[in-house]
Amino acid sequence: MDLNIVKTLTDYIEELGQLTENWDGYGAIPIYPRIIEKAQWFLSAIPDKYLHLTNVGKIAPNTNGTLTIDFEDNNNSILSISFGLEYENFYHDIDDVPIDESEVIDMNPDTGIPQRIIDSLENLQNKKQMVAA
Repeated sequence: MDLNIVKTLTDYIEELGQLTENWDGYGAIPIYPRIIEKAQWFLSAIPDKYLHLTNVGKIAPNTNGTLTIDFEDNNNSILSISFGLEYENFYHDIDDVPIDESEVIDMNPDTGIPQRIIDSLENLQNKKQMVAA
């Protein structure tokens, strides 16, 4: 595990957990602690080879107390995961083949990371490698 990258990302998520009521000046609520924990677990659980597809600039708090992490390659292909209290939503657009709607998934230490997420990360990884070659 690349502990430096994981630590940088999870520390940033921890900082987002310190946001207070109305953090955006428009009534946003703080990020729920359970969501902070799930996002940190996810980044610690995914294979290291996918960590370079994201960075702190691609992790964003949402005004409803949730959190989104985007993974991207150099050609604007994206996997976007929004962490919620009960379930996660994800959207991907890889090779100009977007899924029609945000799909609902359950992702936590008990259920693990769904294969659909791993497959999307692998597709991004492979596309990034092809562009670099």
